[in-house]
Amino acid sequence: MGLAEAVTAIQARLAALEAIREAPSSPPEAAHQFPFAVTYPRTGQETPQSAGWSVGLHTLVCEVHIARLILAQDVARAIPLYEEVRSALLADPTLGGAVETITGLSYRFGRMEYAGQETIGYSIEIQVKLHSTY
Repeated sequence: MGLAEAVTAIQARLAALEAIREAPSSPPEAAHQFPFAVTYPRTGQETPQSAGWSVGLHTLVCEVHIARLILAQDVARAIPLYEEVRSALLADPTLGGAVETITGLSYRFGRMEYAGQETIGYSIEIQVKLHSTY
């Protein structure tokens, strides 16, 4: 279990959604198809349990972007995406064994930007628990 595996597992679930047109395995310099999703780690805390292993509580951010062209239409397209993403993530709270469990989700909806392009969408914070060895 590790952060890279968790990010890869999230992106794979998003790429499988019909509503998401692009969910690359690593962040590209620019988005070419929308809706577009990218995931990365934001914060974390490790607590050593005994020699050789620890429990980590981490926050990963999943950004779901919609190109900002006609506000009313774009908002109408964007709003249902949260439920689709939430369902895809929570259907398997271990993300296929990449994490111990998803411990929570929170989001912010509104104006966003990716690579200098104005978008709207969701910034979803995914709290996960990881057991790690060192």
